[in-house]
Amino acid sequence: MENKEVSIVELNGKVLSFYHEPFNASVDMDSLTMIHYYNIVGEIITIANLMNRVGNLKAEADNAVREVKMNHRILEAKKSEHYRVSLTVDNNGKAKSPTVGAVDDAVVQNKEVRESQLNLFKVMKQAEVIDSLYWACKSKEMKLNQLSQNMSPSDFEKDILEESINGVLIKQQQKRF
Repeated sequence: MENKEVSIVELNGKVLSFYHEPFNASVDMDSLTMIHYYNIVGEIITIANLMNRVGNLKAEADNAVREVKMNHRILEAKKSEHYRVSLTVDNNGKAKSPTVGAVDDAVVQNKEVRESQLNLFKVMKQAEVIDSLYWACKSKEMKLNQLSQNMSPSDFEKDILEESINGVLIKQQQKRF
């Protein structure tokens, strides 16, 4: 647990330690988006953390899409310039002006441009998966907000289970002072 970020919260004479687990290559999206009713208080107090983490992940994915789009557009512009120059001479060595369509066709058929476009599609798909996770977590947050409005203060005094919930490991300790 030495590499995990820790948040300490005091609740009803108990000190709760929240260990924030980093997202890794195997995030269980079903578990993250499911409401664990047996530990509803744990869900309610950790949902903001999950929304923050998924929101940050979404921002990173959206930025990656913008960067790949920009690099792809730069590559297309360079290839367009290349083909505008190289297509000015026909097969007989005569000078000609290439049409916009001819330049566009040459750019689209360029192997490097096609690979760049496929990479852009891949990054966009990954961002869409993260966007889907964001909206599923947002739905969970709204449902938890509705559930918490119907709870009385005594409901929050119940024991919180020690477990990993919403990517946060909850540990209970007795108050030391």
